[in-house]
This record gives sequence, C-alpha cells and structure tokens, in this order.
Amino acid sequence: RHTQLFLFIFLSHSYLGHKLLYYPLMFRFPFIYHRFCLRYFCLTVLRVFTNFCHFLIYLTLIL
Repeated sequence: RHTQLFLFIFLSHSYLGHKLLYYPLMFRFPFIYHRFCLRYFCLTVLRVFTNFCHFLIYLTLIL
C-alpha cells in the first residue's frame, strides 16, 4: 500500500507524470497549452525542489 501511494504521488509530481498529463492536452488543445507553457516553465525549478522534498518525506514514510 505504501509503495503504491508513493508511486502515485511521485508520478503525479514528477516530470514524466507532468508530460503524460499535459501532452494529450497539448495535442488536443494547443492554444490552451501554449498559453500556460511559459508559466509551467517558470515553475520548473520550484517543482524540482518540491519533488525532492516529497521524495525524502515519502522515503522516510516507507522506510
């Protein structure tokens, strides 16, 4: 149960999960995607930092 929760939260916050979530939106609604693309690019550094914090937190929860 803990590993499934960890994988779900890690994928939902990771770069791969971000791409899997937003690529279908980009192909279906490109004008919506390009409007928010710069905003997500600006949030990338903050996203990586929060991913690292979440990784440490859930690693301690699992172990």
